[in-house]
Amino acid sequence: MQIRINCKEVSEKSQLHQIFAQALRFPDWYGGNLDALFDMLTGICEPTEIIVTDFDALTASLGSYANAFRRVLSRADEENEFITFKI
Repeated sequence: MQIRINCKEVSEKSQLHQIFAQALRFPDWYGGNLDALFDMLTGICEPTEIIVTDFDALTASLGSYANAFRRVLSRADEENEFITFKI
């Protein structure tokens, strides 16, 4: 599976989590925070490529949260052999 996430229009943390939850079909009980995102990503059990575009726009709108988000993606990529991230 390949998922493309465009961050150009993201202006809030909750919006970022909502986009990921919808694209990756997270359950309704998804917590919508970085810890919950990491848990969901490391639980993926099928080959999944996640391409995040316009990351610079995310950094401009969310500041340091965008960097923390990127670290979560990188850590999950290292821990879960089924997922690959491209930013």
